[in-house]
Amino acid sequence: MTLAIAGLMSVFATPLPAQAAESVATVESFNSVGSSWTRALGTSTAQSDGDATEGASALALTYDISAGSAEIGRTQTPPVFKVGAYRALKLDIKGDGSYNTFYLRLQDATGEVLYYRVGNLNNTNWSTAVVDLQKGLAASSGGDANKRIDGAVSLYRLVVVRNGSEAAKGRILVDNLRTVGDGWTGATASPRYFAAGAQSTTLSVPVGTPGDFRLVVSDVFGHQRTFDSKATSTGTASLGWDGKTADGVAFEGTVSGVLSYDTTPNGSLVAPTTVGLPYLAGVATRTAAKASSSLVGVNSSLSTYEGLASAEADARLMEGAFTRYAREEFEWNRVEPRNGYFEWFKFDRAVAVAKARNVDVVGKLVYTADWASSAPAGTAAADVRYYPPKDINDWNDYVRQTVNRYKDSVKVWEVWNEPNIDKYWKPAPSAAGYATLLKSANSIIKAASPDSTVLVGGLANGLPEAYMNSMISNGAGNSFDGVAVHMYVNGAPEPSIIDSWMTGAKSYMARKLPGKSLWITEVGWTTCGSCTTKVSEEEQAQYLSRFMIEAANQGIKSVLWFNLRELGTSTSSIDNYGLVQKDGRLKPAYVALARFGAATVETAPAGAASPSPDGKTTVLNDMAQPSQFKPSSVGSGGSTTVSTSSGRVGGTAALAVNYNYSNSKATGGLLSTGVSVAGQPGALSIWAYGDNSNNPVFLKFVDAKGETFEAKIGNLGTKDWERLVFYFDGNNPNYTHSGGNNDAKVDFPIIIKQIHVYKSTSSGVTSGQFLLDDLSAHYDGIMRGAVFVGRGYVTQALYSLTARDVNLSVPSSTAYIYDRGTVTGLPVTNKLARVTSTPTPKFVISTPQVSPVAGPTRSPVSLSFLSGDRSRLSLQIYTQSGALVRTLAADKAYLAGPANVTWDGKRSDGTWSAAGAYVFRIVSKSSIDGKVSTVSRQFTIR
Repeated sequence: MTLAIAGLMSVFATPLPAQAAESVATVESFNSVGSSWTRALGTSTAQSDGDATEGASALALTYDISAGSAEIGRTQTPPVFKVGAYRALKLDIKGDGSYNTFYLRLQDATGEVLYYRVGNLNNTNWSTAVVDLQKGLAASSGGDANKRIDGAVSLYRLVVVRNGSEAAKGRILVDNLRTVGDGWTGATASPRYFAAGAQSTTLSVPVGTPGDFRLVVSDVFGHQRTFDSKATSTGTASLGWDGKTADGVAFEGTVSGVLSYDTTPNGSLVAPTTVGLPYLAGVATRTAAKASSSLVGVNSSLSTYEGLASAEADARLMEGAFTRYAREEFEWNRVEPRNGYFEWFKFDRAVAVAKARNVDVVGKLVYTADWASSAPAGTAAADVRYYPPKDINDWNDYVRQTVNRYKDSVKVWEVWNEPNIDKYWKPAPSAAGYATLLKSANSIIKAASPDSTVLVGGLANGLPEAYMNSMISNGAGNSFDGVAVHMYVNGAPEPSIIDSWMTGAKSYMARKLPGKSLWITEVGWTTCGSCTTKVSEEEQAQYLSRFMIEAANQGIKSVLWFNLRELGTSTSSIDNYGLVQKDGRLKPAYVALARFGAATVETAPAGAASPSPDGKTTVLNDMAQPSQFKPSSVGSGGSTTVSTSSGRVGGTAALAVNYNYSNSKATGGLLSTGVSVAGQPGALSIWAYGDNSNNPVFLKFVDAKGETFEAKIGNLGTKDWERLVFYFDGNNPNYTHSGGNNDAKVDFPIIIKQIHVYKSTSSGVTSGQFLLDDLSAHYDGIMRGAVFVGRGYVTQALYSLTARDVNLSVPSSTAYIYDRGTVTGLPVTNKLARVTSTPTPKFVISTPQVSPVAGPTRSPVSLSFLSGDRSRLSLQIYTQSGALVRTLAADKAYLAGPANVTWDGKRSDGTWSAAGAYVFRIVSKSSIDGKVSTVSRQFTIR
């Protein structure tokens, strides 16, 4: 039955101060108690009771507090009150005659639980309690711990506490929880995320009643700004803000607000209502557009911290390293700890903190909640989550709820983690089982956010082709946009299996998954104290930079280092992969990541650097004569033949190699030759046009004392030209030496004896054709690296595994070492910069040179520039006002080293260009995000 309450004042709280007309709304009717409430602490039960003040029923709370307080809470996620600035709550209560005390626990948007005393339970009639939210807080815990309601709030628990020797058992009724406000609803920022100085935002305050108000915005680093205003009418008050304090200091990261208002617009804020506004805005040091081109990513732990300050500290580190992506676990166990009960607070904070710094989140949808696992009884607690869910509908609900909540902020979702090994998919990896989860997740993600990228969960040890084939055969081939792989090796990256993993993954995707992207979502080296895989901190830094350079050369979408901050303080392997120690000390690897990020952001990868620092290559044999390379097969039952191909890098022709190694006893082929090499080169190279087979290619030579040297120089990758290099530093994969004096030292001169191609053990490609061209030597010190184009100059990221001084080709008379905004000039003579190359990469910047800068009409103008191997560049002439005059090269592939192009002064229609100011523009398209980067040089003709 429903009872009316007319004019009844609460006996639980004193009346609130007089205000303007109240805005009262019911937020909990308690009409459907059923199984939606449950015991949370102590002895208590919740039932429906027809004795109600509103609706069909009230909640009956039966308690026994003889052993401690009694609490009931929601079985599923508590509904959130409509967002507003509330002065108070009203709740109808029918007590049991005791003087035991009744409390409400509310939970705000940060996860803070706020404890409000309602009053004693001595009134056995229905009465209305008024809870003053501005002054009635008894205690709080969790969340941001500021003892203030921040953002949206929900009813978390109902609590009964024993008062002295009062009766320990009782039964009370509660009904009709209402919010009391004045129509004010906080504030918003548009745009929510912006860069201080370069951009601004508008803070909008919805005014519910005329009155004075104050909006105070602040970040965790001590910056604060106060806006005082008076609203004489309802509507929206707008405040422009540049992201800075009143004295011009830029805010950092997430910005929270506190809005205080009264209902008398007299210029003096009296007895205000106050509400917190978490994650109101975000202020970055650079715009989103400038941050979006970076290859850099990290595995982060923003959602694991208890406080905002810790998450902000990590986000600040990410921004400082020019990080594009942060890989965060939206772990099912933490998102939905029990069926239907979702806890979003830490994930809301993680997303807001990352977005505030223009760091995009890669959301990991990982593992199974313990309550949903198919793990058999008796499974170790730590392993339960690694079994697939017993009911796909539970998985679907978790994915749907998570993606729908963050679809506007998280645009990359990685489904599971390392499902191809039994550590993370138990009891044993199942491509079919994983395909089921992936297909379902992809359908849900694309329905909610069609522009999101779905990744196959980071596969361990490169790309396992058999697992992928099985996954595709189980119908998952169209259920992802990219593949994420993990690459961990012992020791330096150059002699490791990493090159095979990269080219193997690219070759597989070219064969089976054209158009899909390749991500490396985990890579790292540990600086553990005593484990066998440890490296020094200096080596960790070097390996990181060198790996990033190779990933850029290979067109990897993003590389996410594992991990940003170390997980613990022990000397174990897992606790020492981080770039930053637990106590905040920056390891050299963090500096290395920041240096790489700063040097390559807003650029496009433009190919591998020439092995010759001066850019000169000596062609030993252009491979246009098949008779100079005698083919044979290794094993039995195979065939290897050679012929001439018109497709080539240089010279008159290339060598076409046709092979068939489908016989199980055939293991590969040999091309025997006898090419003499003069002088003392530091490397040999050969160009290869692959066939997606990933067949390993080896090169063998013999030195002057009869010692034989052999090493893998690469793999037959995708159908494009790639330079394969034998470096004489002993750090190619599978490097061996034998015979002669066997001293591991190359005694010159040398003779190249064999090119050996092995049959891939994983790709399944056993026959086909590949091309080889321009067997070459490289002199004057050897370097490895990559070239990047953008921000007005060309960047060469270069290193050598043995320190040496080299003459580096640059396109003009000036060149600089670039280190996070600091430039150091290099001596340059005849467009050769003198630089010391070391195992730690250096970033050399230089600008193309136009000649003449000012010259007569109808005369040629040349541009000297520098490119990487097979970089695809467009060279164009524009007027100073931006009109295209002529395209001299459109998406043309250049070889690494210095290059020159000349404009004859004519327009595209063949007419002479008029006198005036013009721009020579180099355009490079990024393989990372498809964006165009340019380098421009101005000149005039008169």
